[in-house]
Amino acid sequence: MTHYQKQLPPYLSKISDQLLAHFQEVPGMGLHAGKSGIALFFAYYARFTGEEKYLDQSMSIISECTASLEHGLDMYSLCGGLAGLAWTISHLSKEAFFEVNLEENLAFIDEFLEKQAVLDILQNQYDFLHSGLGVGVYFLERYPDKRSAVALTKIVDALETVMVEDEGLKTWQDHFSSERGKLCFNLGFAHGTPSIVAFLAQLKYQGFAHDKLEDMLTQSVSWMLRQHLPAGAASCFPNRKKDGRLEETHSRLAWCYGDPGLVSALWLAARAMGNTDWDSQATAILRHAAARRQDTARMHDASFCHGGAGASHIFRRFHRHTGIPELEEAADFWLDDVLQNPDYAKADGLWQFWKGDTETWANDYSLLQGLAGIGLAMMAALDEDLSDWDRSFILS
Repeated sequence: MTHYQKQLPPYLSKISDQLLAHFQEVPGMGLHAGKSGIALFFAYYARFTGEEKYLDQSMSIISECTASLEHGLDMYSLCGGLAGLAWTISHLSKEAFFEVNLEENLAFIDEFLEKQAVLDILQNQYDFLHSGLGVGVYFLERYPDKRSAVALTKIVDALETVMVEDEGLKTWQDHFSSERGKLCFNLGFAHGTPSIVAFLAQLKYQGFAHDKLEDMLTQSVSWMLRQHLPAGAASCFPNRKKDGRLEETHSRLAWCYGDPGLVSALWLAARAMGNTDWDSQATAILRHAAARRQDTARMHDASFCHGGAGASHIFRRFHRHTGIPELEEAADFWLDDVLQNPDYAKADGLWQFWKGDTETWANDYSLLQGLAGIGLAMMAALDEDLSDWDRSFILS
């Protein structure tokens, strides 16, 4: 780790400069894909450098996003809209970056977001990034205040209502990537069951009281583990299950789809429930994932969502939890891959990002797929105390 102390700060300085120059190009007020993610970077960079000007920049971006509400609301999601702005304000207040009366300043949006989240979930729109579950993550960040507890109760009630049975266990059907007439289940963190498991696990761990919570976790985790691929497969879990068959069985080594995201949810559930068997299975999955390299990782760029920055961050967080040496080795391998891989396109000395839909490289400044996410992962690699932002990905 010592060489990173000299190697990473110059990159962080360049990232900061690029975000200052281009953050206005980032659309919307959301957290993962919008300007709130840039504000999150600058707040943590202020703490990393000790320079107040970066916190001023963070607060300026938040003020700009708040002022834009006067012109109407395009999106409400955590990734791209209002819930993302509200999460960022709540998080930065909770972590003492600045003081704000959340009850007073966010009360005007809480009722709207609560109703939208429940409506979405009851219509089977519980996607983490774009629909009801992400709004729940905003209220999770606010917990344990009374207003968030009321909203979270309704959200958990709605999630319990829409569970469906598969193989004698209950889980959630995939309505994000499903095909007409097909019964689909999604095992990716970004859009599927693992993010719901992680959300419920964090509620349980924080002492949230709900009479169905433990059963929901037991059912959904047991179902998830039942989808484990046979020994010898490149990954431990597929991306999804369709009409009873496991599909896309060689999944990425990523947060969004693949074993790192899924095992994060499993580990959180094991901790919340005190389940030693789940914990043992999580450790085995982590060891398997840590042994993978570029030939099986299906990694195309350096991003947090599906690239080296995210893989490195997840392995490093688990090394800090477990002390398992090969997890630190994997964390360093993927951070070195971010820094050194000659196949990653660059502009102005920093990374560009692979756009799979157009098969082109492009600039991206966001938390999810761009420079802000890489920068936050670098800061967390240097200082564990600068890693709490990953609650925005339900990783802690």
